[in-house]
Amino acid sequence: MRGLTDILGGAVEDTQTFLNWANRGGFDAVNAFATHAGWLHPVIVGYATYGVVGFAALLLAGWWLARRATRTPSCSAASGSAPSVPSAASAGGGPARRMAAALWAPVGMLIALGLNQIVVASVHELRPYTVLPAAQVLVARSADYAFPSDHAVMAGAVAAGVWLVSRRLGYLAAAAALLMAFARVYVGAHWPGDVLVGLVFGAAVTVVGYLLARPPLTLTVTGLARTRLRPLLTAHAAPENPAPQDPEIEPDLTQAGQLIASSQKDGGAPQQQALDPARSNPAPSAAQTWAASPRDTLW
Repeated sequence: MRGLTDILGGAVEDTQTFLNWANRGGFDAVNAFATHAGWLHPVIVGYATYGVVGFAALLLAGWWLARRATRTPSCSAASGSAPSVPSAASAGGGPARRMAAALWAPVGMLIALGLNQIVVASVHELRPYTVLPAAQVLVARSADYAFPSDHAVMAGAVAAGVWLVSRRLGYLAAAAALLMAFARVYVGAHWPGDVLVGLVFGAAVTVVGYLLARPPLTLTVTGLARTRLRPLLTAHAAPENPAPQDPEIEPDLTQAGQLIASSQKDGGAPQQQALDPARSNPAPSAAQTWAASPRDTLW
């Protein structure tokens, strides 16, 4: 048992040594590049400082796409064809589930940032400009600790949340998150490890939280779609009520039984085709089963 403890302790020490080397080497390389790329300073510094506005726009775009989502599989069911396969641009699932993901994205981001404060206060990693006074710094110096980066946690959480709504928009958000991570190192505010761990941490909190909260969130969205808040959840009008049935035909009869009852009511003989249950009452298709699912019945 003691030998296993020694092995694990050595592995942790070696990992820390490697990370320290990667942090120092990576930061030196990026900082040297920034020293000779003065023409990039306004763009990178502006993005590192105010790029959070772009991530807010990505969250808004995710909500807008979820609001305009339609039930493609139900349309296929109505036409009698097989349900369509979700495209690469769609996150899959019904529109209620996509709206649940869009509403969860900003919540997951805030939770990730809150949890990150606990990690920052526990690790106490110094900023690069504190360790390397000669390093070039392009933003105001901060007195708080560096690991993990709040900006990277925010970017990773938003990218993951948007990806849950739309794959295509998620790729754009992922590129924006990687650029934010690079920018925070470029301006001298963080080590490379700060931003890489921040991206992974933010994305993990958002995805795991969504998987846990998805069932109640989807039910909540479906319930709210019955209220005056429906225009905020979907751009589509509520479906019309189904046509009323003949009150003299019992509703619990099968299709064949209804045809027989209707024919006998009119004094005629029942149609022979109605007596064939395989033809008159076929098994529901996969698309029809999906369409009957309660999570998206209001779309």
